Amino acid sequence: MRTLTTEDQLTTRPYDNFGFNGDLPYAMVPENFTQIDRLKFGVDFPDRRNAYARLFNGNTENKFRDTNRRFHGYDVRLTDRSIDGLSITGYANSYVQTGQRPTVLLPLETAATIRTPIGYDRTTLGFRWRWRPFDGELSDGEPYYRKSSWRSGLSLSGGYEYRELKRSNALFAEQVLTVDQSSTTSNVAHIRAAMRWSSHLDSFVGYRVGIINDPLFGVPIRNTTTNTSLPTEEHLIDIGTTWAPVDTMLFSASFGINNSGNTSDVARFQEDDYNIVLSGWYSPTPRWTVSGGLAFYANWIDQDITLGSKSTPFTTPWSFGGRSDVVNVGTTYAWTRLITLSGGYEFVRGSNIAEAPSPYADIPALSNVVVETSRFTAGVDYQLHQGIGCYLRYQFFDYEDRTQSFNSGTSDMLLFGADALY
Repeated sequence: MRTLTTEDQLTTRPYDNFGFNGDLPYAMVPENFTQIDRLKFGVDFPDRRNAYARLFNGNTENKFRDTNRRFHGYDVRLTDRSIDGLSITGYANSYVQTGQRPTVLLPLETAATIRTPIGYDRTTLGFRWRWRPFDGELSDGEPYYRKSSWRSGLSLSGGYEYRELKRSNALFAEQVLTVDQSSTTSNVAHIRAAMRWSSHLDSFVGYRVGIINDPLFGVPIRNTTTNTSLPTEEHLIDIGTTWAPVDTMLFSASFGINNSGNTSDVARFQEDDYNIVLSGWYSPTPRWTVSGGLAFYANWIDQDITLGSKSTPFTTPWSFGGRSDVVNVGTTYAWTRLITLSGGYEFVRGSNIAEAPSPYADIPALSNVVVETSRFTAGVDYQLHQGIGCYLRYQFFDYEDRTQSFNSGTSDMLLFGADALY
């Protein structure tokens, strides 16, 4: 059970942009009461099979408007490990949510401004599996990475999921057309191969594909133009490795490519994302650890955008690009059995740019963004007693906008806290 009153949260802002009238309230948490009933149980069957289920039913009552948001669902899973080296899990889950519009409207409200809330009925069906094809080569109780055959470190995994999301009250009659967003379906499949070459080295490669039908899209009230940033097709490739030459040192690297796009009647775009992550950890002494990382991310989008007036619209391709670079280092030192010192530094540089067609050649210069941030942290932890501790943190944050210098600035932050475990 959870209850909230109108005093729990009140948000204000200066509506006139200059604050002549002061901050005025514009949103508050309504007085509401939520109650959820849950039931969980599991069953073990012979031949290494087991089942798990979770059921729930709940309601959020808005006492101020005399409305209810009811929801219920289930999550059922069945796992089979009867074949050596192979694990298969099938699952099904559902979530249903319904709501209602207030029966009595406030003086400034009308039936057109207070719509019936959208209802959701989401159903998911799928399975996932993991297979070690050479698991049978192992002797009883022997870790697979110590077996002389390198093949014993190979594992394959994958799965498939179908999801259907139905929406009620999602038929919107605008001035120029009627928008139907009553359902979205998706099919997602993935496969992954992992290899532990030795106790010090492992690697993986994975691929995932998703096909989405009828994702949400936007429509201007006085226009027939449609657009969305949600794809109808998505492909993701991940490659990575971890190397631990000694017990006190670890390095990891990963590389990913995500290609997505939408070629429906609603929108047309192609997007490519690239990311590289490098990290390392080293413990020169049992009391001292040092870690660091590098990350690079790039994003490229080519999208058709419709401009112009209602009577003479025209569609033309636009190009967008973005990049983010991250560098961070951190260290922790156990000064004594009760006192631990920590510190770190993080640098982030982000930029984006747009390539606009004529006659919008000035947009790239106006929308160009280059921001650099630096964050220094230092802290101390002190153990007062077994299971009880306190800590002090200091953070200096520097924000520098290379294109709009008046946005730049710094901040100093201090945090003190305590925790206890019983």
